[in-house]
Amino acid sequence: MSKLIKGNIESLWNIINTGDKVNKKLFLKWVEENKIIGIYDYLESWKQVTKNGIRGVRDTGNHGHASWSFKDHTTMWKMKNGKKIIICHDYRLKYEYKEDFEKLINWGKDRGLDIILYGLGCSWYYPGATYMYGIVEKD
Repeated sequence: MSKLIKGNIESLWNIINTGDKVNKKLFLKWVEENKIIGIYDYLESWKQVTKNGIRGVRDTGNHGHASWSFKDHTTMWKMKNGKKIIICHDYRLKYEYKEDFEKLINWGKDRGLDIILYGLGCSWYYPGATYMYGIVEKD
């Protein structure tokens, strides 16, 4: 399992700030609204989403996992309530095709996970070019 890196909002920003495609204002707003307390080190090892919930994620773009096709620029976070949430910034979902959202939501239901559709205007990675959504453990 990945190591959890806890930190304040600025230290979390410093971890994910990879350059000019990352929007600090949108990121900080998301962290505050979702009561994020840490990020999992997703570079450490292979991790997976299973029918038993979230064990982790590896940012592999759209390669290597046919059942979860809308994953790109993924990170896994821990919320104050103890739940893990995977955030994805996907390029294809920006077109907002109904069948793509249905496929993603059904994929989550099959695994007992909730899908949160944040939207095109919320994506802190490459705003306007990616659609942000979250995969979160159910209560």
